[in-house]
Amino acid sequence: MRRAAILVMIMVALVSALAPTLVVGDERKCLALYAPRPAYPSLPNGQRPAGKGVLVCHIDAKTGYVTSVSIAKSTGFAILDEAAVDCYKRWRFKPETCARDVKITFEFTTHGLPLI
Repeated sequence: MRRAAILVMIMVALVSALAPTLVVGDERKCLALYAPRPAYPSLPNGQRPAGKGVLVCHIDAKTGYVTSVSIAKSTGFAILDEAAVDCYKRWRFKPETCARDVKITFEFTTHGLPLI
């Protein structure tokens, strides 16, 4: 029960800031066991670009490990795309709960961040 409560808190935190949204191609529900948020990088001038993109996580169904990540739709900023790819490579899913390929929509936004 405690594990479920922690998982719910993690998911709420993910939804509230820079949150990915899982979109699964088939009827199975994909359960992320480890889902860190992406780092929000700055440009060399200190500004933080904003953008929305879509990644495809390729998952080993038996282990739940992400084997690779590809960009389906770029944010328009390579620095944001790279941060998202690096992050989602570390995600882990409950074995046998995901399709082989899972699309994840993500967004980097400065809403709510302090101005630099």
